[in-house]
Amino acid sequence: MARRKPEEPKGGAPEWMATFSDLVTLLFCFFVLLYSMSNVDSAKLQAFASSFRGEPTLLETGQGLDVGMMLGSGIMEMPVHEVGGETSSTEQFETIKDEMDTMYSDFKTYFAENEMSDNIDIIKKEDSLDIVLKDKVLFDKGKNDLRPEAIPILDTISELLLSKYPECDIEFIGHTDTDPINVPRFPNNWYLSNARAISVGEYFINQKGFSPQKVSAKGRGEFNPVAPNDTEENKAKNRRVEIRIYSSFLGSNVS
Repeated sequence: MARRKPEEPKGGAPEWMATFSDLVTLLFCFFVLLYSMSNVDSAKLQAFASSFRGEPTLLETGQGLDVGMMLGSGIMEMPVHEVGGETSSTEQFETIKDEMDTMYSDFKTYFAENEMSDNIDIIKKEDSLDIVLKDKVLFDKGKNDLRPEAIPILDTISELLLSKYPECDIEFIGHTDTDPINVPRFPNNWYLSNARAISVGEYFINQKGFSPQKVSAKGRGEFNPVAPNDTEENKAKNRRVEIRIYSSFLGSNVS
């Protein structure tokens, strides 16, 4: 009877070595991850995570983080929100909120007393107040020259600002509808919206004595509508100039 030839051993490393190598690789990655996170400031990481969950950060908690700084894991830090040159706090946030509440109430009352509410909308934000003026009150179609009817409205707004909020920065923002314009003076709506914002800003500076250092102007063309440009009524809503008044407790917003 012939003997069975013994099996030759398989080439290469034993099979258990592959499993062992995978385990060692996973452990190596785990410890590298731990090391990379060892330099992360836990408070900053918590603030970053809270921002994604909608929890209070920055203004509400004062846990500001510097722009351009990197966490140990390679995550970009969030920017510091400064108030009066100092990192914001809950107390400062409440101060800003109180100022915005008072400003909103003052303008709402002022416009009602002067029978101007029909032509003006007021939008209160966390750190600013938007006074929205309809373009038909300020300008003729396709022009940036202030109408005579606009002067009493601008005078009323400027007088209240000068008397009660002289330290606030002011930004004038022009908007148009989507109807095209192409004249030598205004090649497109962007030019028109800029020119209208500048006209209002120049009136505040030249006629009402506002400091140019506290005032800025820009145009957004048709690119920030508040309504669809599908009807004449909606287009009229989009043709507007916003006077944005920033809290006096913020650093300068004028670039």
